[in-house]
Amino acid sequence: MKLERFYTYAMIGDSVVGFAGAYTVTVTLKHDYEASPEDHKRCAEATEHYGFVAMLEAEVSVAINEHSIRIPDARAKQHAIGVNVGVTSNHLDAQAAVLAHRALEKARSMVGPTTRAA
Repeated sequence: MKLERFYTYAMIGDSVVGFAGAYTVTVTLKHDYEASPEDHKRCAEATEHYGFVAMLEAEVSVAINEHSIRIPDARAKQHAIGVNVGVTSNHLDAQAAVLAHRALEKARSMVGPTTRAA
């Protein structure tokens, strides 16, 4: 699966999408209300580029008979991610790719073999 990339400076609400056969995986950058004060402090000290702490959430949907059906149980989350802490978003792209793959594998294990072949 090839996943899009985040822009150099990501913002809350930004998302990237990847496709694998009948599956669509969307990874979205969201507020991380569970991040510790230490995570916020670490991020603030590491950047001059308006860095912040966020979480990534991956959601999967599958196309069946021309309908896109979400698979809520296949969601995957990763907390305490430093955003805009470097010159590029490569680390964010790498973490999003790992999370997307995890959610996709979870979805594939839940959906029947006929959809896997689609």
